[in-house]
Amino acid sequence: MALNWEAPSQILPHLFLGSYLCTRNKDELLKLGVKYIVNLTDLPNLYLDSFVYLQRPVKDSSSEDILPLFEEIFNFIDRATPTSACLIHCQMGASRSPCFALAYLIHKKERNLRESYELLTRVRKHISPNHGFLQQLMAFEDSLFGSISIDFSVDEYAD
Repeated sequence: MALNWEAPSQILPHLFLGSYLCTRNKDELLKLGVKYIVNLTDLPNLYLDSFVYLQRPVKDSSSEDILPLFEEIFNFIDRATPTSACLIHCQMGASRSPCFALAYLIHKKERNLRESYELLTRVRKHISPNHGFLQQLMAFEDSLFGSISIDFSVDEYAD
């Protein structure tokens, strides 16, 4: 019986973004070069013998404070290379994992929040971060760059 699986979206040569379904096919993840997995859910890590996991369950709630997790997750992602990549996933790959991917791109100063968001929507069309996460990303960008490149509308991104 074939596993229900979807391919993760590649953001950088060493960084992929996806849903829990992306974690179900070990062989495909290995073909993509994935070695590290950030699990932002309370769902089980499936292949402990094949991947290095960092599991930090995050509620997909506007009141959830994600900023304290950034440094630990950035350091974990930094262990990855193009031949030993990292996958960040949440349940659907739409809110939590995109926010951490956006924060990583901002942290690396490769792109501001606007550019990072545009990149993510090009490679993964169905992202929909909750409003609280977007507000925290705007504050994070402001703390790094002294400005905000995009102002997400409350109405458009409300939970």
